[in-house]
Amino acid sequence: MMLLSRVDAPSPPDWLVSRALERVDTNHPIMNTWGEDYANRMLYHPSGEYQSSNNKVIFLDEDSYTWARENISKEIVDIRIFASTPGRFLTGPHTDMTRWYTLQYLMKTGGKHHRTAYYKEKAHSDIEYPSRYSVTEYSKLEQLCSMEIPTDCWVLLNAHVLHSVEFIEEGRISLQINLNDIPADLKLRNTISISNYK
Repeated sequence: MMLLSRVDAPSPPDWLVSRALERVDTNHPIMNTWGEDYANRMLYHPSGEYQSSNNKVIFLDEDSYTWARENISKEIVDIRIFASTPGRFLTGPHTDMTRWYTLQYLMKTGGKHHRTAYYKEKAHSDIEYPSRYSVTEYSKLEQLCSMEIPTDCWVLLNAHVLHSVEFIEEGRISLQINLNDIPADLKLRNTISISNYK
């Protein structure tokens, strides 16, 4: 089972990046499908207790969507920008609600020790979980792997394995493309799968 993979695809053009960042800096409508209770829940990490990162998720315009379809994959669902809240360290282990896979282009890491970690619950053998599943107590989890996602390249991530983005207190910004499956027209390399960690 794939956890993540580098993807050979062109970098987004300057105009797309500028439009996306402009939406973060203005009062553009934010997608919040989880609700305020989830967005502000407490997380119990081995390094301490933290309030979860409350993220801005904003859809991009039709021109950006067209560029992504023509240059990344014809099977994309949408393209959006993600911006975490400075001062908050962790997103907390969760699965995504609106996608099975996400293609991410990281522009700002959020901190020099930033990590993306995958987990499973100790009490269960499942690796993939239903949409909108979350765990607040790290002591109940086994870490499958942890890595530093590189900037300025596309990385495909499995969004239905519990994952958490951690130590992003400076604020993390990325472009994200939603996918329901792994498109045949994506060129993957350096894939990391769950078999590597058993």
